[in-house]
Amino acid sequence: MDYLYGMTSLVPGNNKSNFNTMMTSNIQDANEGKIRPISKIKFYWNVLWEYLRMQRRVDSFVSDAKEKIGQFNKKDVNKLTYEDCVKEMKDFQSEFLPRWYIVGENDFCVSATFGHLNKKFNPDVLRHLIWVESASTQQSHDLADLAKDIMGQEDLADAISRRDREFYDCKLKSHPEIKQSVETYFEKYGGRMADEQKLEKLDIRDDFNTWAGMIKAYANVDPNSERPNQEGVDLPRIGLIDRFVISRFKKHAVNREELRLVRSNFFGVMRKLFTQIGVRLEEAGVIDNSRDVFFLHFEEIHGKDTLDQFEGLQNEVKERREEYATYDDMNPPSHFVSVNGAGPEIEELVLDEDKKLFFGTGSSPGKVVVRAKVFKEFYMPNDDNDFGMVAKNTDPGWTPLIKLTKGMIIENGGVLSHAAIVSREEGIPTVIGVPYATDYFKDGMLVEIDGSKGTVKILE
Repeated sequence: MDYLYGMTSLVPGNNKSNFNTMMTSNIQDANEGKIRPISKIKFYWNVLWEYLRMQRRVDSFVSDAKEKIGQFNKKDVNKLTYEDCVKEMKDFQSEFLPRWYIVGENDFCVSATFGHLNKKFNPDVLRHLIWVESASTQQSHDLADLAKDIMGQEDLADAISRRDREFYDCKLKSHPEIKQSVETYFEKYGGRMADEQKLEKLDIRDDFNTWAGMIKAYANVDPNSERPNQEGVDLPRIGLIDRFVISRFKKHAVNREELRLVRSNFFGVMRKLFTQIGVRLEEAGVIDNSRDVFFLHFEEIHGKDTLDQFEGLQNEVKERREEYATYDDMNPPSHFVSVNGAGPEIEELVLDEDKKLFFGTGSSPGKVVVRAKVFKEFYMPNDDNDFGMVAKNTDPGWTPLIKLTKGMIIENGGVLSHAAIVSREEGIPTVIGVPYATDYFKDGMLVEIDGSKGTVKILE
């Protein structure tokens, strides 16, 4: 993070305050350092040259990634040998990891353009100017379309309501058009799921309970509904330079969400490969259960091209499983430094029981009074689409849940975090950066969320 900050600090208008506003990156103690004038000249020249070629590289990267992932998803992973899995993994690594710098370049451009706009415009105007429509919102619309089709068929709706995977799969075959729509959805968003960067999480295709919950929750969502921001903004006169910067920011912000979707689907591919590697390691007696593969270090698999290079790893799995269990009840701070693998120091949290007014950053304007629902982890609520979501943070896999909320209170994040972006697109009043929100707020509390002022009140 400090390296990225150091690079963006070369751009006029960028500083620690801008960085924290975007990302709550906790860089208050970062060392800005001193940069020689000749280095700045080289930097600006290189940036200009690379910028002129960047969009073509982004488009090529996204296109190639979609094609490669699409080809992989057509394979029957269950038939892959250990050697096949290793080859697939190396193919993905060699083709795309050397090009992953594109993500950093685009994020740099988002940061640089945002820094300029943040310096020029007040928060109300800025929220309006940085509104974009991204892949996340499109996913919600596509899911609503799909839910309408599935729940419109009595047999499929019955299978969804009963969470009956076998009956659902059987009946889906008798609706070929809907089956194709489901496959298209999975091809596009299959890797996107809550906590998607945890490879041990079940793939959404295998987690039928979550899939059925999403479809049922979206049964009454209008796929064509638009939720505009609840209040207008008086825009000042915007000059040509600022208009150009705004257009560039929006382009890079859309790129950012598209690249995140690619990343999600890459994780989906790796999740399948590691899961199948686990199956083969169990068959070879290297581990006792295929799911134990997620207790192994990458280095313990990488570099071994054949199964006969392995020795039993049961003891290592047992030790790591026991260590992992000790973290279940840990509530670490949002930012901490780990030295030699040591965990953070956990201080006892003392809450002010009389506190009724909370402050954060308003990321999407509007005011709503709603009952709070605290999400310590992702799940789809049953038959309850009238709630305000309280969470530590969200990732792109939370998008289907966000669409259902009437307002959001988020502990961590900045105005360019995923929750902030989607809330603006959907017109959901949202306040981010509210410390200890999931500790203060309880299910059923009546709260007022003011996304314009960045305040949250407990009413009862």
